[in-house]
Formats: sequence, structure tokens, C-alpha cells
Amino acid sequence: MSNRIQIVRWWVLCCALAVGLCATQASHAVNVLHYSVNDTDAATVAGGTVPGVGSPNGTVAFGSVTLSTNVPVLGVPAGSGNRSLDFNGSAGVNLPGTQQLLNTTIEANGGFVYEAWANPTGGGNINSIIDYAGTEKLVRQGGPSIGYRNNSANPLYAVADGTASEWHYAAVRFTPTAPVAGGTITGNFAFFNDSNVPTSSVSNVTISTFGDGLNRTVAVGSHPLGFGADFFNGQIYEPRVSLGALPGSQLLYQSVGPQLIAPVDFNLVAGSEFGGFPVQNLVNASGLSQPPTIDNYMSLNHSGAQWTTDAFFPDYYTGGGPVPVIEFFLDDVYSLTDLVAWNYSVPGNAARQVTLEFSTDGGFSYGNPIVLEIPQAAGPGHTLSLGAAIDANAVQVTFDTNWVGFGAGGDRVGLAELRFIGQTPNTIPEPATASFALLGLGVLAMRRRRAA
Repeated sequence: MSNRIQIVRWWVLCCALAVGLCATQASHAVNVLHYSVNDTDAATVAGGTVPGVGSPNGTVAFGSVTLSTNVPVLGVPAGSGNRSLDFNGSAGVNLPGTQQLLNTTIEANGGFVYEAWANPTGGGNINSIIDYAGTEKLVRQGGPSIGYRNNSANPLYAVADGTASEWHYAAVRFTPTAPVAGGTITGNFAFFNDSNVPTSSVSNVTISTFGDGLNRTVAVGSHPLGFGADFFNGQIYEPRVSLGALPGSQLLYQSVGPQLIAPVDFNLVAGSEFGGFPVQNLVNASGLSQPPTIDNYMSLNHSGAQWTTDAFFPDYYTGGGPVPVIEFFLDDVYSLTDLVAWNYSVPGNAARQVTLEFSTDGGFSYGNPIVLEIPQAAGPGHTLSLGAAIDANAVQVTFDTNWVGFGAGGDRVGLAELRFIGQTPNTIPEPATASFALLGLGVLAMRRRRAA
């Protein structure tokens, strides 16, 4: 580990401890918008106003929005509305004002979050759920997944299940990892699918100046300008946009029991990434039909984007290939019980024996080594017990061997996707402390340099 990384980790740890000691008052989400409706709001909504909670009321800018008795059940917190907003494919709600999510505002608040439950009918085209300026968009486009589009451009990142006529919770959290430069801001996205822990993530994404320069607002159920292809078809429940990279404990969704946890960042300590097979593919769900959750991961086969090393002959390890080591960073301290791994598609290159080490200080120090063997078979996810519950917010994985001699390949080491199973700790930190911890992770990510 470089001295630079050690210094940064000491800084993060000391600052987080200081804030934890000094925090005497909990901070809360800064709502840009949050629409929550009940049966008593029917006349208000029919008149063109959607009640805001801790935020301005929304204005029905296009068509007519009605209320529906069809509401979700899973994950809904106490005190939520007893009605959902019903969009018929030609309606939308705009927030008063413009430029609520300028990149400088995002930087000043340490990020932002979109979240909502959605029940699409399956009709329509882009199906905007939440849309800032027409550029940063949570959508259900083409089904069956809910996705997030950045800068109004591809790729469309898979966020959550978007099966027609089913309620699913989707959330997007952006954490800056570098200051605004040239008007743009770079950071990491975490995605949440029916859970308040990340189910997939993508790192080093830049939000351009495109949206900032359009002088537009945030819309729910449509594009802010009411573009015909963008209207949502179905119901949306409790849509909220918040400033700050909120920890899971402050998201609307209330998870119960063990969850499938995606790392929110990573560090390639040793080894390599071959061509179009980066480490990023291990955490972004790009080879799965939808982001995995504790309920669906066993039914999801992997096919497509994977991670693998450069080649060494006659086989990777005897040919002098460096033992790959990857750190995976979580967004909180979790009590972990299992590793879930989808293995590489070339049999001899598939990862075999791995050593896991665990950290509760963001990767400054590791301990509790555990050796596991990942089954060779590609396609399904393999659940490997850790043998005990281990608290960690970072896990270092050393790839000790591959399946050389058992089929084609053996000159590389690879893996397709990786998750952990665990629960949030019994003691949830004060929101101020938790938010600062996320800021610390962002600073760490900003300073870290990945091996090429």
C-alpha cells in the first residue's frame, strides 16, 4: 500500500471519529422534492397542485394527474401516503423554479439521491419517473428494468426491476469523488433495487454541464418540457429528490433481514484488467438481466461483461502472473455472512481459491482471513458461507488460484460478478456521522489511483 493511500485513510478515519464525537444533533435529508399524497388530497391534485413534504408543492404542468388506491407494501415506511400518483401517458408534475441540481449545488451538498416506487403499465416509450432538466433521468425505457441515464446519453444503467404491473422501489445515489472542474463533476453512482443497501454501482462517472446550461426544473412522470415520448404510464409513489449522498438508513425504503450488498467502489491493488474486461464489471450488474437482490439473485444467470487479467503462459500462475488483489468498499459497516460470486465464462480462467480479509476502517487495516473455493461453473451465482458473521465496510479479495487444467484457458484469472450477503449493524450512526462517513469514502475514492 502506498504512503499516499495510508495518509488519506488516516485522515478519513480521524475526521470520521471527530465528527462522531462532536455530533450532537441529527441532520436530515435536504428535500429538493418529495410528493406524498393521501385520499384527502384528491381535490388539491385535481386542481393542479401536488403536495410536497419538506419541499415546495408540485404543479401539474401537463395533462391531468389523478390519485390511485394502488400503492406498494414492501419497504414502505410508516407515515407514508395512502394513495399513489396515477399518470396516464400524457401528464407530468413540475417543481417550481429551475436549476435545482446544478453541479456546484451537488458538490456543496456532497451528492444527491433520486428515489421512488413505480408501477409501470408496460406502455409508452421513455417513461420518465424523475427527470432533471431532461438530462439526468430515472426512467423505465423499453422494460423490463428501471434505469438511469446520465447527460441524456447512453449507457442506460440498470437500476431496478421494472416488470409491468408490479411495484418496485428504485433509487440512485451520486457521491462526488472530485471537485467541480470546468463545470463538470465526477463521482460514483450506487443503485438500489427494492432495498436500502446498494444492489449495483458504477464508478468514475462525469455529469457534464449539459443540464446546468438548460435552465430547467425537475419533473415527475414526464420530461420538464413535456416531450411526448417521455410521459410515464402507470403509478408513481413517494417520489423524492434529496441533496446529499444519503446513507441507507435515511432512504425511504425500509429493508428487513439479510440483503444482497454491492460494493460502491473498488481498488485494484495488484494484477491487471485486460482490455474491455475491467474490475468495474464485477459490481455493475452489466452481465445480468436485472440488478440482483436477495430475493432474485439465485435465478439470475450471468452472460456478458466480466473481469479478467492479462494473459501469462503456459498458465497464469506458473507463467509469472502477479497474484490479483482487489479491495471492495461498502457504503456502511455490515455484518457479512456470505460471498456471492458469478464465475468467469472460460473454464480454466475462472477464479478458484480466494482469500477474503475484512476491514471496519475503510480498508486501512484488514484481518479475519477466510479461504473459500468458488465453484467453476459459469452462469449461476454461487453462495459461499463465511462461516460466521463478520463486520466490515471493506473486503480485500486475493485470487490465489484459477481452474487451470479443468477445460479451456488457464492463462488468465477472471470473475463475472461479486456481491455480499449481510445486514446493517444493530446500531445505526447519527445521520450527521453517517453522511460524513460517506463523504470520507468519496474523498478516499478521489485520491485513490487504480492500476491499469
